[in-house]
Amino acid sequence: MEKKKRGKWLFAAMFMMMICLPVPFWAAAGKHLSGASYEKRMMAEKPVFRLEEYDRYPKAYEAYLNDTLPFRDQLIQLNSRINYFAFRKASNENVIVGKEGWLFYDGEDDGDPIGCYRGTNLFSQEELETIAKNLTDAERYLEERNVEFVLMIAPNKERMYPEMMPDYYGEPAERYAALQLIEYLRECTDIRIVYPYEKLMEMKRELPELPLYQKTDTHWNYAGAYVACTALLGELQIDMPPLGDDRIQIKEIANVSSDLADMLHLKNDLAGREVNYAISGYDNHGVVNDKWDFSTEFIYHSEGADQRKLFVCRDSFCSAMSDVLGSQFCESYMIYNHIYTNAAFAEQEPDIFVLETAERYLRDLLVFDVEKE
Repeated sequence: MEKKKRGKWLFAAMFMMMICLPVPFWAAAGKHLSGASYEKRMMAEKPVFRLEEYDRYPKAYEAYLNDTLPFRDQLIQLNSRINYFAFRKASNENVIVGKEGWLFYDGEDDGDPIGCYRGTNLFSQEELETIAKNLTDAERYLEERNVEFVLMIAPNKERMYPEMMPDYYGEPAERYAALQLIEYLRECTDIRIVYPYEKLMEMKRELPELPLYQKTDTHWNYAGAYVACTALLGELQIDMPPLGDDRIQIKEIANVSSDLADMLHLKNDLAGREVNYAISGYDNHGVVNDKWDFSTEFIYHSEGADQRKLFVCRDSFCSAMSDVLGSQFCESYMIYNHIYTNAAFAEQEPDIFVLETAERYLRDLLVFDVEKE
């Protein structure tokens, strides 16, 4: 009986050690461990107790405690590694683990790329008419000011590399929202549209060993961006040597972008295995980058380039395009669409207005207004 009692006490002591030891250990060693959190949200702050808000305090403190538990990020990363490397599963419901190390995005509330892939989020007739009106209003407004207008749509990664998607998702739909909108706009308006899907697919066939999109990121790499640039610049009557041209040099460089690996807390494990590609050999006209801020604006000037001034209302896909685009115009200004205003456009007084958007964000065109204040 005494032996059994000692066993219970020993078990209780070990249990208490397991619960309590992480706290002093974290206090001593936590600052030396990586505390990087890759969650794309604001972490909870420690709440201040106020008598008039006493009923909210317990829940707020629980959220703070959950976000600041000792070894929280290390345990999340361990769980992600086990899920990915042992079971080939994603620890984040918005990430799809594809074939040969490819990751894909499944954000239903963030553009719904899988709905685009499967053709389940087609536009209604009313929505098509609304977008057409918004764009023709923009075209008319810009035309009155002698400004060219071009709509550019960046294809989703899933459509470009369907063979790397899990077999469960099947083949991409032949009828999908981007194609539906492009056909409608071409039939009912004279909007100039650049959708470089065919150019990208052609280059994918010509250079099969060269990926055009990043395996661990939702975006195209610099090689894919260059192909897209040649399509846009061609629409603007600027000829660029194609990616497979003898003049073009392709050099492997370190990969720095991996939003999908970040979402799995596996950037160090996965992104380091991937490379990007520096593209050179085209005439960059001695381009100078005056400002490059991902969340606000890119500004370039280039002596001896096309004398028209370029204005791009952009999203993140333009980031990899910016150096090439900026090199081909005397002045270039590219502003993130989240902060675009008509005042920004008026201040720049451009000759060309490019509205660039990813395929999965086409529904943003339902509310696009070139005269936005």
